[in-house]
Amino acid sequence: NHNEMKRIILILMAVVLLVSCNKEHLTVGVYNPEKKIASIHRYSPDHSIVLTETWHWVDNKLMKIEAGDSTMAFTYDSFDRIATITIRSKSEHHIIKCVYEDNKMMRQECEIHIYRQDTLARSYTYTNTLLYDGEEWVGMCQERSYGLREDITYPFEGENINGWLNDLHYNELHQIIRLTATPSDKLSPYRGLVYLINSGDEPLYGRNFWASRKMTIDGETIVESQYTFSGEGDYPRHVVERNGQGDTLFIYDYKYLDD
Repeated sequence: NHNEMKRIILILMAVVLLVSCNKEHLTVGVYNPEKKIASIHRYSPDHSIVLTETWHWVDNKLMKIEAGDSTMAFTYDSFDRIATITIRSKSEHHIIKCVYEDNKMMRQECEIHIYRQDTLARSYTYTNTLLYDGEEWVGMCQERSYGLREDITYPFEGENINGWLNDLHYNELHQIIRLTATPSDKLSPYRGLVYLINSGDEPLYGRNFWASRKMTIDGETIVESQYTFSGEGDYPRHVVERNGQGDTLFIYDYKYLDD
């Protein structure tokens, strides 16, 4: 039904590509932020949902993220660019290879294996092709082996990407998924990261952390959030996420390596 299809589309959007390529011409694939995350503690107001991410670094390289039963591991090429990303959980196994040409990441070649009760249920592949406008990265095309295609464009304003527009096609289905966002005055510790487990749930794009976001599917609002910050410094410390009615959804506590 229509609601079930919306849920499936939102799950698909949870693995949207994250690349920080902006007016400062960051090297795509190199993730070496000024503030390096040590952990993120995420919880609901009643603590019925609690998740802690632990980030493991070796020198200036992020090697692994642990989040509940999921892990994400990174390898690097000789230019310190992310070469492969492996995501494992009880139900899924992702293998992502980053392909570079002329010092640009041109595509990501991905394999997904889905398990049911420790038995392989199905597998598929997809390719993220990055789109450049001259020197600037402006979007991507994602094509999945079972026929789904997403054409995603990213509007820049200064050094921030203020959301994205996804033109999605799957068999007879055609949907326009739009996310609009406003930046906060807090800097983003994710800038330059090329992939993240829960990217559909977190404000990760551009120079600044988001202050608000709204996702619509064919004009109907699906998600709307505002973020407020407390704690000293230029980077987020204590973040409260509220929905469009002002109800608290989640609280995030950030710790950094130099704390």
